[in-house]
Amino acid sequence: MFVLLGVAARGDDMSARTVSILFTHDLHSHILPHASVSDDGAVQDTGGFARLATAINRERSRRPSSTIVVDAGDYSMGTLFHTLVMDRAVELRMLGLLGYDAGTFGNHDLDFRWDGVVRSLHAARSSGDRTIPLIASNMIIPRGTTALEQVREAFAAYGVTDHIILQRNGLRIGIFALLGKDAARDCPSLDGVIVEDAVTTAGRLVSLLRDTERVDLVVCLSHSGTSPDRPHSEDVHLAEQVPGIDVIVSGHTHRTFTAPMRIGTTSIVSAGPNCANLGVLDLSVSAGGATVSGYRLVPLDASIPDDAAIAERAARFVTEIDSVYLRRFGLAFRQVIARSPFGFETVAYGYANVGELRLGDLITDAFAHAVRSVEGPGVRPVDVVIQPLGMIRHSIGAGPITVDDAFQVLSLGRGPDGEPGYPLVTPYVRGEDLLTILEVGPTLASVKGDVHLQFKGVRFAFNPHRLPLNRVTRAELVGDDGGVREIHPDSLYRVCVDHYTAVMIGSLSDLSYGVVRVTPRKADGSPLTDLHDVMVDADASAPGTQELKEWLALVQYLRSFPPAAETGIPEIPVRYKELRGWYAAEPSWNPVGILRAPNGFALRAAGGVIALAGIVILLVLMVRQGRGRGPGTSAKGSEQ
Repeated sequence: MFVLLGVAARGDDMSARTVSILFTHDLHSHILPHASVSDDGAVQDTGGFARLATAINRERSRRPSSTIVVDAGDYSMGTLFHTLVMDRAVELRMLGLLGYDAGTFGNHDLDFRWDGVVRSLHAARSSGDRTIPLIASNMIIPRGTTALEQVREAFAAYGVTDHIILQRNGLRIGIFALLGKDAARDCPSLDGVIVEDAVTTAGRLVSLLRDTERVDLVVCLSHSGTSPDRPHSEDVHLAEQVPGIDVIVSGHTHRTFTAPMRIGTTSIVSAGPNCANLGVLDLSVSAGGATVSGYRLVPLDASIPDDAAIAERAARFVTEIDSVYLRRFGLAFRQVIARSPFGFETVAYGYANVGELRLGDLITDAFAHAVRSVEGPGVRPVDVVIQPLGMIRHSIGAGPITVDDAFQVLSLGRGPDGEPGYPLVTPYVRGEDLLTILEVGPTLASVKGDVHLQFKGVRFAFNPHRLPLNRVTRAELVGDDGGVREIHPDSLYRVCVDHYTAVMIGSLSDLSYGVVRVTPRKADGSPLTDLHDVMVDADASAPGTQELKEWLALVQYLRSFPPAAETGIPEIPVRYKELRGWYAAEPSWNPVGILRAPNGFALRAAGGVIALAGIVILLVLMVRQGRGRGPGTSAKGSEQ
């Protein structure tokens, strides 16, 4: 059992010393205030490093000699600032300027692959700015390849280590950091770097810090996360298995705790994502352990003034983004490209409600529009567009939409061209595989919201009470003209997804241990081995393939809307205030509906159940037969 509580009482046998831990996680490059959209569509100005700096300085002034500032990963990947991460290391330098004492890598900090991380670490070190000290305790870099040696050398040059020890108010504070199992699984590729089991690493580091280094307090920066679903709550499991950790700063799952979660003697804290809050944990440390004496979240809203020096540095980086990155697209950071007369659902709402989203409709329409625009007539149109919720990072509120606003919606990744943003690809799948993909969301989205899929071009319904991977009860293709087509299991359908999603679709067999198999194909039906063969070419007149980035597809679609008469700015049409009906839950406990039309997954599951039942019956009969012979007899009975 675990509970949330603000203050824990504990006896001590020596004079207690106080320490304050200021913490963040999942900042996602939100260096400037951003539009935070509430569930009712209202927009609030939230966050920003200039406000964060002010809040940190205020908290430090309370206890100047007993405060540490830490971050639990995913410092990058979320706004246009991360387009400079490889060559200017904006986030590492800004966190250094804010005076952070320690931080770690999250999975999204590795989105630009290890060569991008290497470039970023070298750029930060050569900038001349103070940078945030980084810890990576369970990343093991084997010796061997040139690429891995470059990672090892970059870690050493930057000073990445497996733990650090800070001294505050006469206390020795040991800090280590972990990348969790789910976070590691979400990395585009670890390219040979091994992520050791978090519990194993934590046990070793706690022993080192407690027994050898003789620290007074152990803090873990964990990019693993917690979950309301206890079996998937990695940091709860960590606290249960490794009781020597005093504090776990828990990132990755973007949760916000208004009070610490207490597991035994461990306090787990989370401040929420996107620089919305600064977490403050006050501890009283004695020989008896660490007692929570205070806990607060400081909202980084407009009531907190900007730190002038940090605001000025952020403005300089905006200028660089315009000149280095956006100029090639004829765009600017603060350029207003469209306006919405209403707000869309928040991403958090999407995670809590499996089904179609109006925001998903806008994005999938944008992808189809972009492909149609660059390919023109004469090319087979896209049949279905698919977008996982995990790739949608921000919503759109009512009011003007800037280039940065649109970028934040689809900000993730790096394409094969080495540039920020995942490109669009259009592999083909057979109808039977398309039906399998439709099963993913209704079965898995409730336990892993990232795979909550959004669609265009296919209309289907599901019954959440049917067997897993057999919940879709009806499905059909729907054209732009409203025409309906049956999905034929052996027919080929052209699907538009981003590059990362295509890789994940191709890896479904490995990720599901062989249970789910989908084979992406070429137009001729042969298995697809290189996604470059189905990449959308944004400019066929230029040599090679010009990647059509998903964020740019959204920008182009928003700019294509007719301008409003009163503003002259393109305006999102009112049709996006209503759902299309692509994706509908139809729950029913009717036995006929639950058992009707079982697919291959259901038949295999039923076969397994029948086989298991047969084994159980056989064992029962054998036991009964054995009992009937009486003690001391064997299967041969009186023949012995």
